[in-house]
Amino acid sequence: MSKFKPFASSRVTIKNHRTGKSWQSPKPMKVFVDSGSTITILPPAALPLIQQKTGQYDIIHARINTANGVKDAVALEDVSFCLKDSCFRGNVLITDGIAGDVLLGTDFLAKAGCSMDFKRKKMKCKGGNIPFKLES
Repeated sequence: MSKFKPFASSRVTIKNHRTGKSWQSPKPMKVFVDSGSTITILPPAALPLIQQKTGQYDIIHARINTANGVKDAVALEDVSFCLKDSCFRGNVLITDGIAGDVLLGTDFLAKAGCSMDFKRKKMKCKGGNIPFKLES
């Protein structure tokens, strides 16, 4: 049996509450919606650009448990992370090895009031619907 992963395509907006500055991705990003992850994750390559556009963050060093073992990571503290008009405010993790450009965890899904409608291939959130595709 093959496993299918839901991927949405959406522009991402990140706001640094320490500086008050925001950045929006210039084009839609590939967002892996992972209801098995409790945290939202960005890859390390995104950090320099985000910091250049929004300023320095308070950073927390972390070790996280993944399906492939324990990893070192850092968390950006007090960030608003938005897909379209659906947002959450909290910490966003930076670590490697994620599928897509962003891994969207249950922290976002719960705070943005999102649920997955696999029949219609839409993520229904308080801020609107975000379509997704199932990829193997």
